[in-house]
Order: sequence, then structure tokens, then C-alpha cells
Amino acid sequence: MSDKIISRKVALLESIALVVFGYFAFSVADLCSKKLQESYSIYQVLGTSSSIGLIITSLWLFIGYGKRAFFPANLKLHLIRALMVLGTAYFMVRSLQTLPLADFYGIIFIVPFLVMILAVALLKETIGWRRWMAAVVGFLGIVVLAGPQFEHIGEGIVCALIGAFCAACNIIALRKIGAKGPVPLYGVYAFAAIAGFNLSMMVATGVFKPYAVEYMPYFLIHGPIVILGILGTSMGFAKAPEAVVVAPFQYTQIIWGVLFGWFFFQALPTANTWIGLALVIGAGLYSLWREYRRAHHLD
Repeated sequence: MSDKIISRKVALLESIALVVFGYFAFSVADLCSKKLQESYSIYQVLGTSSSIGLIITSLWLFIGYGKRAFFPANLKLHLIRALMVLGTAYFMVRSLQTLPLADFYGIIFIVPFLVMILAVALLKETIGWRRWMAAVVGFLGIVVLAGPQFEHIGEGIVCALIGAFCAACNIIALRKIGAKGPVPLYGVYAFAAIAGFNLSMMVATGVFKPYAVEYMPYFLIHGPIVILGILGTSMGFAKAPEAVVVAPFQYTQIIWGVLFGWFFFQALPTANTWIGLALVIGAGLYSLWREYRRAHHLD
């Protein structure tokens, strides 16, 4: 086995592990967010957690790399990515104001499709028909799991589609940025954009509420776990040999959602859920198998 093949295999496994962990962290953050939104607005929740994240990553970057690290040569790409992260958060949250959750999940999981299209158009990556079919099977698994009916066509669907497009653009921006920069830099500008927008909206709408003692643990956990989610997914996509290989692992967030729902809310999965998960996991494993065969020139 050549050093090149070994290096590619290690990079692939590392990127998958980072992405899966990142989406797991986001699922934990969703649990905290769900609890906090019982008493606080989404603007205060996101504004507070992103402010904590901004403080942590800024100090990390300054102490570890110095003030010059805030201004990398590819600063424009980081700023573009920050806007894409903000767009993803804003439009997806806004879409939930009018869309049922099933419809919402059915829409946003077109992100891997969008990543594939953008990767072909912008990154000149080559995608075989088998991996296209694996992505289709994974998406069908999400449709079976969520069972969207798409009965509420309007602003909600438009916002969800824009949010999904922003999420795909974020992944492509990460591919262009690469994995050579300081780790905290991947969070600084994203947190700054989210904090700036949500804190401004919190002030403009006057929805601020005093922080109650019983909710402080959730606020304190939410920010750092979002850091882990952003850094995990950012570094995972940046290190991946190809974006389309790790993109379908976004579906693992549904797996964590099902497990957390059962553990914390005693919501047992239905037959459709098990069928959907089987399709999603099967598609992900098939993608890995195809990548293994390509790396070893077996096709």
C-alpha cells in the first residue's frame, strides 16, 4: 500500500470522525436550545451562546497565535463563510415559524445534493453515478423517516431552501479555505456574525429577559458545545479528500435526534423511523465502501 493511499485513507477517516462528532455536538446544543426556548427567545439564546463562543475562540486565537491570526491571507473567504453561517441560522430558524418540523427536515436534507452540485461546478470534483445513487437513497431515508407532506407551500419553504443553500455554500467555502489555518479561526468570524445579528435583533425587538439561575447551566453548556460542533464540522469538511464523501454524514444528526428523543422524552421510534434510519446508514456505509474501492483502484 503506497504512502499516498495510506495518507488519503487516514485523512478520510479523520474527516468523517470530525464531521460525525460535530453533528453530535450540534444535537446536544439542540437539546439545550429546546430547553432554553421554553423561557427565552431564539435571539437571546443564539445571541448569548454565540457571544460565549466568540469570547472563547477569540481568546484562544489571540493567546495561541497572536493578533495577526485574526487577519489571515484568505480573510475574504472567512467573511463570506461567516455570512453563509449566519444565513443558514437565520433562514432555517425563520422557516420554522411557519413550517411543520417534518416538512422542515425534508427540505434541509437536500444539503448533500447541493454540496455535490456545487462541488462539481466550483471545485471540479468528480462524482460517479453510484455515489449519486447513494445520496438519493440517503435522502429517501430522510423522507421515509420524516414523512413530509409539503402542505404549507409559501415563505417557510422558501426560507428553508435558502437556508439549505447557505449551508451548502458554507461547506464549499470550507473546502476553499482548507485546513491549514488556526483551529479557533474557524469559529471566530462565524460566532461574530451570529452574535452581532441576534443581539441586535434582541435589542430591536425588546425580547430580553433576566437570566434565571436554573437556566444558567444550559446557557453555559450551549455556547461551548456549539464551538465543538462548528470546529468539528469545519475541520472535517476542510480535511476531507472530497466534500461529497463526508456530506451525507449530516444525516447522522437524525440518528442522535432519535436517540435523544427516546432517552430524554421517552419517544419510541416508529416503524417508519427504523426504515428511514436503515436507508440512511446503508447509504453512508455504501459511500464509504465506494471511497475505499476508489482509493485502492479496485474499479
